Amino acid sequence: NISFVVEWSRFAEEAGVDLYEVVRAIRQRPTHANLMLPGIGVGGYCLTKDPLLASWSRQHLFGADEPLSYSENAVRVNDRMPVFAYEFLREQYGDLAGSRVLLLGVAYRGEVGDTRFSPVDLFYDCLQEAGADLVLHDPYVPQWPEKDRSVHQELAPALAEAPDIVTISTGHQLYKRDETVQALMAHDGLFIYDTIGALSAEQIVRLRQRHTVKVLGRGDL
Repeated sequence: NISFVVEWSRFAEEAGVDLYEVVRAIRQRPTHANLMLPGIGVGGYCLTKDPLLASWSRQHLFGADEPLSYSENAVRVNDRMPVFAYEFLREQYGDLAGSRVLLLGVAYRGEVGDTRFSPVDLFYDCLQEAGADLVLHDPYVPQWPEKDRSVHQELAPALAEAPDIVTISTGHQLYKRDETVQALMAHDGLFIYDTIGALSAEQIVRLRQRHTVKVLGRGDL
């Protein structure tokens, strides 16, 4: 399910389609309600390793000749999604060297303070390697241990660091609220990059009055 929607989010960009609307339409059927929305990738300490452990055990503990190849490939597709998210940003924005990028969210999923195997980790590495100056915000994470970085927990001080790019990288409810949109509207000329479809259509229309807005999986923008 995860690798399926990761691949289709790339297809949506190529085809100029809003994949979020497609998925919501499919979800109208009760039997299809579990179809996932696009995103930067799935992290955490279970799905990122358990399929690989199961594949290893099948061969080495139970004597099978073949791995769980579908499971292994699904993990590979998911693991590459942060790189695709970075490449999309680079294509849309241009040279990132010297740009200040504010990451809204470093946890591996919304409403938790856990950064283990967060997909934001590899996204962060790509941006850093490109020469971007990174500012971090997460209401649940005061310190990012994997990066040894302090993280803003209040939005105003993070925005006060004058970012060029604001990336929504974790699905915290805070980032979906109008108060966050209002805070962004107090600034001019931002490049807002939503990797998880947190912003509503109405919020995007409003933000585009003052900013450039791109959403991963929304080729129509």
